[in-house]
Amino acid sequence: GASAASIPLRAYALRNLSHIIHSAWESGCLAPRQPFASWERHVFREHNTYADALASHARKMGSCQVCAMSSLLSRPLRVQAWFDGGCENSIATAGWYVLASWGNDGFGMPAWSEIAWGSVYVGPGTSMIAELRAAEHAMYAALSYVCVRHLRFE
Repeated sequence: GASAASIPLRAYALRNLSHIIHSAWESGCLAPRQPFASWERHVFREHNTYADALASHARKMGSCQVCAMSSLLSRPLRVQAWFDGGCENSIATAGWYVLASWGNDGFGMPAWSEIAWGSVYVGPGTSMIAELRAAEHAMYAALSYVCVRHLRFE
């Protein structure tokens, strides 16, 4: 169950993520993979091991880390944001990474390159808070590259 303290924090994180997504949609920076497709989908943990490992890294280190490629990169044609969050012994952590594609490979499929990743030590919290924080960071990073071509966490 959720503690009384985690409910306002969860509402704030959800509002913040919603604002990021809505702003990106309005500015034309967010669109579905195909005109008929949803812009998001759930990926099970066993197929998202890198984001899970990044969250575990934050738990082991007890701190946050972010790595991003140079802002000199041209605007990508496509981006993918992957994230995961979890809670162990009441300590919430999150991991995320962003892939970008500037074109297709020899088979006509997007050629993906990692452009940013992060391990986030959330601190006392729940899995829901960790997931929301991971989604917030991943979306912010992806949209930073698409809309303004640089990434700055404050």
